[in-house]
Amino acid sequence: MARLIMVLACKSCFVSVIYTANEDYLEICQREDSFKCIENECIPINHKCNGVAECSNGADESLWECGCLPNEFFCNGTCIDSMLRCDTKSDCSDGSDEDDCKTYLCPYTHFKCNNHFCIAGDSVCNFVNDCGDNSDEQNCLHRACWFGEFTCNNGQCIRVALLCDGEVNCLDGSDETHCDKLRDYVQCGDKSLVHRYFWCDDWPDCKDSHADELNCKNCTHHEFRCSNSRCIAKANVCDMICDCADTCEDEKNCGQKYLMMGDVPMCSFSSTIFCPKTNRCIHENFICDGHNDCQSGAFGSDEYGCIRCMQYMKRNNS
Repeated sequence: MARLIMVLACKSCFVSVIYTANEDYLEICQREDSFKCIENECIPINHKCNGVAECSNGADESLWECGCLPNEFFCNGTCIDSMLRCDTKSDCSDGSDEDDCKTYLCPYTHFKCNNHFCIAGDSVCNFVNDCGDNSDEQNCLHRACWFGEFTCNNGQCIRVALLCDGEVNCLDGSDETHCDKLRDYVQCGDKSLVHRYFWCDDWPDCKDSHADELNCKNCTHHEFRCSNSRCIAKANVCDMICDCADTCEDEKNCGQKYLMMGDVPMCSFSSTIFCPKTNRCIHENFICDGHNDCQSGAFGSDEYGCIRCMQYMKRNNS
């Protein structure tokens, strides 16, 4: 006769029922509501895969019976986190986690690459080709680099002090590609060096000689050409600041633009505006023309408080 043994497990609040059998165990274990653990040992079928091993050999919770959890992927006899599925790297020994990625739906926290792989959302537009086909670095809206920053070839911004310092700071290595002292630098009068990245940007980094702004271009009709070849805006001729370096030819014959009170120049307030941050005098013809001739921030400049349509009309009538 068969015996039914009831085992109470109050600690985990469930009832475990184990069937044992003698001569008729086959009849009991082959019932539709039974699961055979090993010879002479069975449990109710609805106890299989409930998260608790009730067979003495754990067969009721085995991978082959229960499969992987909903957030896991089965491969080659084991389970891996589903986040590792189609992530460009083989995590299964047979590489099956990287198969059939074309139809695989990436987790909502991930980005689907054009080559059908999945990468974490925070890896998109980080200047690194995480997808392998560079689709994660396309159509990216990166911020413009600030004045005083170096723009890497990939659009990344780094501090100027990191340029040509012997260490790769741009992820594409472009900060260390033009570092020859003779070819890629210009020497100022005080022997300091200015990198080619800052040449011809309309801002003299060589304060004494303006060497980084010489031989840059042909001056336009809106510009004044100094004898050293530097082009400056006509608005900055006779503005009290010497922009032609040693010759200061842009500040000669300027009696109508500003007055000299002894050795101190004073703007002619009847025809110019004073720039408090840069001490320049800008003639009224250049006020609100769409160009910051004060060479300062918007506040207090010759473009502060201007109506845009007036600027448009001035540019088109000039």
